[in-house]
Amino acid sequence: MLTPTLVVRFTDEGKTRFSSTVPALVRTSARFTIILGVVLGAMFSLPFVMWVAGRQSGMSAAVPGWQVALLVAAPVAIAGGLVAVGVRRYRTVPDTPDLAVTITPGAVVFPAMPLPGVRGIQREATEFPRAWTTARELAVKPGQAAVVEFVEEPPQGKRRVRRQATQFLDASAEQIVAAVNADGPSR
Repeated sequence: MLTPTLVVRFTDEGKTRFSSTVPALVRTSARFTIILGVVLGAMFSLPFVMWVAGRQSGMSAAVPGWQVALLVAAPVAIAGGLVAVGVRRYRTVPDTPDLAVTITPGAVVFPAMPLPGVRGIQREATEFPRAWTTARELAVKPGQAAVVEFVEEPPQGKRRVRRQATQFLDASAEQIVAAVNADGPSR
């Protein structure tokens, strides 16, 4: 393994803020997913219940029961899946990674990281080859934290971009940009 040129970590303040904010967002999202699943399940099972009640009283149409069950089973299964996903997400509390970015002579490495938000997405671990990677500091409004944009442009392939706010990092945007662009991209 190559010796890291720069290891950028999250500050204690950033970890504290992450651990107080993101789990609440994830749990709120999970609650809404569970509620949506229960409402959809009730909404789609209501016609089936009405059909059963009508059939017992003799007022139901002559529709075979298996057709009604098939029409109701798929939406109810989707609703049950929503409830199961919501319960699983409610029990999962995302952890803050220690490292934000590791810059080595051969690559720029990003760890897997949960993103705050309703969708509950996890950003995958990514490695950009250093020879094809450049970094620049993006212009931000006054009062906002600096943002570093990492761009990987392979000779034949898809351009990839990754952005990282520097508000809760132990290195400044200038240090990160200088470390990535130290040798310059060799294309």
